[in-house]
Amino acid sequence: MWDLALAQQANILAAMYAGARSGLGLRALATLERFGTPGEVTSFPDGASRSLFDAVWLHAVLANVLEMDDFVFAGHTGHASVGVPLALGQITNASGEELLLAQIAANEVAGRLGATMMVGPQQGHMKAYVYRAAAAVAAGRLYGLSADELARALAAALANPEYPLFPGAFSPDTKSLAIGEPAVAGVRAAQLAATGGLDVAMDIVEHEVGLVTSLSNHAHAPPVWSRLGETWSTSAICFKPIPSCAYAAAAAICADRIRSGEGEAWSVDRVRDVRVDTSVLSVSLESFSRPHAGELTPSNTHFSLARTVAYTLLAGLPQGSHYTPERFDAHKADIARLSQRVSLHHHWPYTLHMLRGADQAIDHPGRPGIYGMTDSHAVMARFNKAFGSPPAVRLQDIPRLLALGPKDAGYVAMRYARGIRASLPFPGGEKQRRAYVAREQDLRRLAMNLSARVTVTFDDGTTRSSEELTAPGFAGRDDKGEVPWAKLRLEIADALDEQAAATLERLLRGETGARALAAQAPKLSADAGSPGSALPVGA
Repeated sequence: MWDLALAQQANILAAMYAGARSGLGLRALATLERFGTPGEVTSFPDGASRSLFDAVWLHAVLANVLEMDDFVFAGHTGHASVGVPLALGQITNASGEELLLAQIAANEVAGRLGATMMVGPQQGHMKAYVYRAAAAVAAGRLYGLSADELARALAAALANPEYPLFPGAFSPDTKSLAIGEPAVAGVRAAQLAATGGLDVAMDIVEHEVGLVTSLSNHAHAPPVWSRLGETWSTSAICFKPIPSCAYAAAAAICADRIRSGEGEAWSVDRVRDVRVDTSVLSVSLESFSRPHAGELTPSNTHFSLARTVAYTLLAGLPQGSHYTPERFDAHKADIARLSQRVSLHHHWPYTLHMLRGADQAIDHPGRPGIYGMTDSHAVMARFNKAFGSPPAVRLQDIPRLLALGPKDAGYVAMRYARGIRASLPFPGGEKQRRAYVAREQDLRRLAMNLSARVTVTFDDGTTRSSEELTAPGFAGRDDKGEVPWAKLRLEIADALDEQAAATLERLLRGETGARALAAQAPKLSADAGSPGSALPVGA
């Protein structure tokens, strides 16, 4: 797990260096240059002297801008669990080991909070309270808070959670602002707790009108804390191989494989249509990224499977430089046109592959608590009503499920039956009902199987297909820890040069302390938005 924590550090820094060159990244840097407060913290990746809160905010926003982050079980924690120690660790003079311990602790608590809130009105990075928790724990660890003080910091951080809204979360620049302010609030909560005597509601999570019942579909808090320290959220971490939503990564890799396989014969003008077969969640997410003003943005491109595939077919597998303002603006009209030829189709075998991958790490899959079937069905129904995305199961899906055979059809039926059972009376009353839940087991066994098959039909009627069952960097792949280091080398070399990339990798692998890391890490110049040198593109 220590190696995975190091890899997460590399991954978030790669995301920050890439994000700083995007349109929103450049605006974030310019905003702090004009309105920010100088201080004793050296921010990444620009090397400016900033206040603690400005640095924490910047790190969190830049790590999220291009969706190049990672996610543990079950939350996108890295923006805060890595970004806060990189900033605060300079003030506390944290060693490399102390940085990683604070990071892991933040992952474990915030990830389990995400699991507690698995089903509800917000999804993904919209769960801003996860960053509050991660920042509070990371800061509390570095400040040396006692167990009671840390509990009070968490309670304070979670007492006033933000509530990001869908229209601002998947298309406009505001999606990254759901990360920065909560991270700052979490650090402030730890500081308040460090002064002693902070009066808080210690049952803020599980209260009958607390966090869980207010911001999730659960009637009470699932018991995900019981195995804290026995099974590790960090061990189930997934690293995104490209700047895209996790649900689009496999399809983009397939599209690039087809593009590369055609060699010099490749031309998007030859493409008649593109079919993507994928899981139900990948199909559903497409409607979230509908352009808010009728125009393509980086956010509604990397959140769209169709537009990510189109961009890949046009310019190769995306990396950070694809989203510099000059390069993205030059391509977005072509992305819009080509994406109209991309169609998405729910493929039940891929949905089952996704469910089985998650169920490897869960006992009693289908029950409420973690990936509960009826809970998930209700969330999908809400998305269907709000966005027109497909529901979890439609009448026309029944014959398709039956055609898969009794084993697969029975598996889905079992999951639904366990969910329906939860709504019926229990002989033992509410106590027995509360015990009827799914819990995490050995999270090392989790596989994030977000699969896809891409089929390109050319103007002469010929076709090319490619399939990816588990994208590089995702849980379930033995080589997932290699992806962040490859991203780090690629993104830093592209923004600066190969020597700078080698320097940063050496510093991270050597577990360099916070102050030395900030002083010696390569710095991006003011013209960081210009495209870097052309390097081979890869995961």
